[in-house]
Order: sequence, then C-alpha cells, then structure tokens
Amino acid sequence: MMSRAVEGDERRQVDAVRRAERDEGQARLMTIGELAAYCRMSPSGVRTLVARGLLPQALPGSRRWDRRAVDAALDRASGLPGVTEESAFQRWKRDRDERHGRRT
Repeated sequence: MMSRAVEGDERRQVDAVRRAERDEGQARLMTIGELAAYCRMSPSGVRTLVARGLLPQALPGSRRWDRRAVDAALDRASGLPGVTEESAFQRWKRDRDERHGRRT
C-alpha cells in the first residue's frame, strides 16, 4: 500500500506531464515540474543537470525556466552541429574558471 505522500507526488507528476503536453509549443516559461515533464525526467534529475551546468538556471528572480534556453542547452550538450557557439557570458565564465583553475 502506498502512502498518501507518494500518491500525491505521483499525482502531481502526472498533472505536470499533462500540463506540459497541453502547453507544448505555447508556454515559453516552465516550472520545475513542467520542465521535468518536458525532459521526461524527475524534478530531482532536472536539479542535478542544472547543478552540473547542462541545463540553465531558472530565470533570475523566478522559479521558471525558459523553454528556448533549455532547448539550446540540450542542443549544445548533445553536440548538435551549428549550436556550439559560445555566448559572451559562457566565454567570460570559461576564462574565469581557467584563471582560477576550475574544471568546466
């Protein structure tokens, strides 16, 4: 028998998947649950990818992710041709990390 907390978590994940599918192509900003559904993974998996730098952070001052920024980050991580260009911020961050001996 599943606990009510687990049932509630599963229900919220299913609801997030349904919302993400309904909003596909419409909503540009996504919550963590919608982003997880969009990527077909759990919210904790999304947080891991954000922490590893494979997915962008939420927009400053919000808890929403930009669908286009997520798509671009996934394209870069997948090594798709033509999307490996480095932004000015990424170049600055890479240079800073190299100066301080950090791994990127």
